[in-house]
Amino acid sequence: MTHVINTHHHGDHVLGNAAFKTAEIISAEKCRELMNAPGYAWVETVENMTGRKFPNTKIILPKTVYPENTKHKVTLQGVPMELIVPHGSHTPGDMMVHLPQYKLLISGDILVKKMMPSFIDAHVKTLINTIDDISKMDIKTVVPGHGPLMDMKDVKA
Repeated sequence: MTHVINTHHHGDHVLGNAAFKTAEIISAEKCRELMNAPGYAWVETVENMTGRKFPNTKIILPKTVYPENTKHKVTLQGVPMELIVPHGSHTPGDMMVHLPQYKLLISGDILVKKMMPSFIDAHVKTLINTIDDISKMDIKTVVPGHGPLMDMKDVKA
């Protein structure tokens, strides 16, 4: 694996970075800041949730970051894609991956199906705007942060 894209800073999305020792980690700039903040407590949160200790889990910060409210066309492993960093939505540091040739969007937790997303650090007003922007995209399939695949009918609902 050559690249890992962190869709946001929550532990269930970034604590696996250490398993990919040679991969380039990519995220939104704010995601990296939040992962590097004093008191980043996701390892402890996961330990408390599972009742297990994870002494070898280390925070591996992204090396390549993109600023909020931007879009960047990149090619990774020969696959052209657009990295979209919306204004704070599910979290202040969200990133989505759009693969236009496949009409596919990897949304992170901005979109989830059949479950309530966490709003603990969400920006609900801009989250609604981001979902509205997604609903205007030419996509057939969404890979949400959690739950089964979605389509545009799910996004609009």
